[in-house]
Amino acid sequence: MMIELRNFITNLWQKTVEQRKLNFFEHCVFLFLNILEYPYRVFFWCINFLKLHTGSKRVSFKVISVGNISVGGTGKSVFISMLVDLLKPSSSAILLRGYGGSNVRKKESLLVCDGKEILSTPEICGDEAFMHSTMLNTPVVVGKNRFKSANLLNDLCQASGIKIEYILLDDAYQNHQLKKDFEILLLDARKPFENGHCLPAGALREKDLSRSDVVVLTHADKITGTQLELEKQKLISLGVKYVFAGKHVSKTMHDKKMQQIDVDIISGKKVFAFAGIGSFDQFKQTVDECLPSFGKFKKFEDHHEYTQGDLDEIYNLVNQIKFDFVVTTLKDWVKIKNIIMHDDKFKSIDFYVLDVGFEFLNDSEYSRLECFIHNKLCLKEM
Repeated sequence: MMIELRNFITNLWQKTVEQRKLNFFEHCVFLFLNILEYPYRVFFWCINFLKLHTGSKRVSFKVISVGNISVGGTGKSVFISMLVDLLKPSSSAILLRGYGGSNVRKKESLLVCDGKEILSTPEICGDEAFMHSTMLNTPVVVGKNRFKSANLLNDLCQASGIKIEYILLDDAYQNHQLKKDFEILLLDARKPFENGHCLPAGALREKDLSRSDVVVLTHADKITGTQLELEKQKLISLGVKYVFAGKHVSKTMHDKKMQQIDVDIISGKKVFAFAGIGSFDQFKQTVDECLPSFGKFKKFEDHHEYTQGDLDEIYNLVNQIKFDFVVTTLKDWVKIKNIIMHDDKFKSIDFYVLDVGFEFLNDSEYSRLECFIHNKLCLKEM
């Protein structure tokens, strides 16, 4: 029942984003949600104000936050990966809450990766934390309390002798447990402010952009240059000083043994693709751009916990339609890998993991952001 209600409201949001006509019942529900939006915004503002002015603590690391103002995916994970490369993996660490893992319900923080060895499983630490640990040579810590996570990272530095300069907070625009040195806000260029409403009438958590040092428009290649310029000007009129624009690109694929394979391998083939991510439409579009002859897609909830029944359903469908390949994301693969690799019936099916990265539309913006971050952090030291 709750899932059906959530799907109805999500579809209602999407209709209002696309400015499609609502039927009488939908219109009544949307008006009711509009009424509920006002107490939500007052409550959110009060809680946010208290946290911002009473709860933030300073740590010995430079703190860089990456977040958004809406529920759902704006591409934070791939942006974090790019940011680690920009700052150098040997001097960076990632702190997440650990959505989708059992540790998220605990008060203690957990070291997922020490930069060399993975010390947890996706069931415990969550899919995104495990994904970062798999692909990046950098420490990863999960926990509800970011201050405790930073202390755990400090203990790691003292025990192992490694030197961490930066910690990257994933999904932390609304988290104020740590004093931040640099705040990066991601907005989807196709719908930066969704339908313009906060929860529950829309997907926005808040509308305040003032805490951000820079705004990065993701998926900016999906709109025209004129539209992009209009969005930039709108943000500047709202007080944003620095606006960057980037896109998600399919870098490569990996097979079941994580060997790199060119994305062209699925061109002209029959492909079944599935994922449980916030930006499923972007995943679908990326697979389509690889030009399969036929593609069928299945969408799961974000952070979906796959069961044997889910995978059996995929197996039956693949064999029934005789697909050439199965494609998913790294975030999903880390959760199903153990089942797939140890179940004999999947040996005959070629699974491929799509590796997506982030690039700026303009090559010079990468250098500009790097200089801006370093300059801002150097000023913080003085």
